[in-house]
Amino acid sequence: MTKSAEGLSREALVDIVRELRGECAKYRILARESGEHLAQMQQRIIAAETKLEAIHAGLVDIDAWVFLDLSGIKINAAGKLEGTADAIEKLKQQKPHFFKEVI
Repeated sequence: MTKSAEGLSREALVDIVRELRGECAKYRILARESGEHLAQMQQRIIAAETKLEAIHAGLVDIDAWVFLDLSGIKINAAGKLEGTADAIEKLKQQKPHFFKEVI
């Protein structure tokens, strides 16, 4: 036992352990929620950046971006998107009328 725990009754120690377990549970919930928020923010970044790239690639109507398959687009360790060009090229092949020729 540590010096701070010396002299405490068994019941007092059990109460402290229960309190600490409750605090740990709260922190686990906060960590899970934080992870969920991070995932949501990453999806928003992917959507926004992909829309921008699609416009640069000649997408005529911004509302057509919903046809892009975002499942292969990831944010790498440097914070850059990977897979955007492939997703846009695939949409260009499937629905060329959504794009104008970029000069």
